[in-house]
Amino acid sequence: MQQPSSLRSLHQSIMGSIPTVPDITSVHIVFQRHAESVAEVPTNLDYPPLESLEDLEHIVEKRRETVRTSFFLPDGLTNAGAQTCLDYNKDVPGKLDNVYLLVSSPCTRAIETIQGLCPSFQLVGPFHAPQGEPPMNPRVPELEKSVYVHPGLMEASTRPSDIPGIPTVRENAPSRQSVTFLRLKGGTDEDALTILNEQEVDITRMVWPEGVENRWQTDEDRTCAVTDIPDLASIDQAVKEARIWLREWAARVLSVHQAQGRHDTPRIVVCTHGGILNFVTQEWRTQLEQRPSDGKWELRSPTVLDHLDATVWTFESATDEEAMLKELPQSEARYYARTLGQYYHHLGDDPSQLYLDVDGSVVDQRALQFEEIQEISAEVRDFGERWWTTLRILANWTGLENSQAEEDSLEWV
Repeated sequence: MQQPSSLRSLHQSIMGSIPTVPDITSVHIVFQRHAESVAEVPTNLDYPPLESLEDLEHIVEKRRETVRTSFFLPDGLTNAGAQTCLDYNKDVPGKLDNVYLLVSSPCTRAIETIQGLCPSFQLVGPFHAPQGEPPMNPRVPELEKSVYVHPGLMEASTRPSDIPGIPTVRENAPSRQSVTFLRLKGGTDEDALTILNEQEVDITRMVWPEGVENRWQTDEDRTCAVTDIPDLASIDQAVKEARIWLREWAARVLSVHQAQGRHDTPRIVVCTHGGILNFVTQEWRTQLEQRPSDGKWELRSPTVLDHLDATVWTFESATDEEAMLKELPQSEARYYARTLGQYYHHLGDDPSQLYLDVDGSVVDQRALQFEEIQEISAEVRDFGERWWTTLRILANWTGLENSQAEEDSLEWV
């Protein structure tokens, strides 16, 4: 969705008042990992026990293979993940103040997370809703806040769960857009893979960068997205563009902050993913494990951040071509430790920043993460048309009480 014309006019007006070289380092960028998502629920069996999709379960049983939820289920939070957002709002001692902008990966799980955490932010400034437009749903204020998205903040793999959801419009609410997914129970219990309901995430206020479209809305676009294995240069370029875009927004925020005479620190909150955050910050904090056979390190997780963990960064300057970030020193982060409590994570203190190989050399965590991205992407590509058949079954699904798909749609292509 593009910016409303009134919002674009406001941005242009503010940009005209930005100093030539603003002190961009005074704007804090709070990166926050999303809550537990459907794609993260582990599949311990040949196929998750999605009882309301019996036909699909029978097909996969017949094939005797493991299928990951991230390969076919639409992206979104689990019920347990959504509950942690509510818990977060209770656990955070006080609101994070001076939040001028809400930014997110365009993936559903990140958007749903930042909407769920809205009550814990003190939202200030003119960027949270189009100027002059009345709220469409005043009973749910978090849905009326603009969430600014950039494709460079998405995970870099080609898993279907790492593709933005397809926007839909309901006949009874033509002014609103949403994405729909199946809410799993989630958590650690044996029934974590149980479907609870169909869930909608409102994306009416999702704002893409000017000139950037949602490129994943047609079957052809989405086929390309899951069959093209990404290269390292394209990932680096995407996150660089995201950093530059984010720094431009930081300059706008700083201009408004100074013009309004506000005290303390202006902030932007960015909800994204643990893996891509390494590429965004160019600082690798992964979890590795050693193979028993030869002691070589392998990637266990692309991030050391737990769900909803926050880490704080600033831009190094307003002029460097890469728009590089640096983590806020812990000596300057007492406010975040006090305000966010257990959810604040200072990555610079994490011991996993350095692993030594058997020959004493430093392990290249960036290379290991990219290797995993390639392996996952190849696995998705090999899953091939079966993924599209699954989506067609889901498209024909008429709800929890009537989950039988058409007979001829159950054949793998």
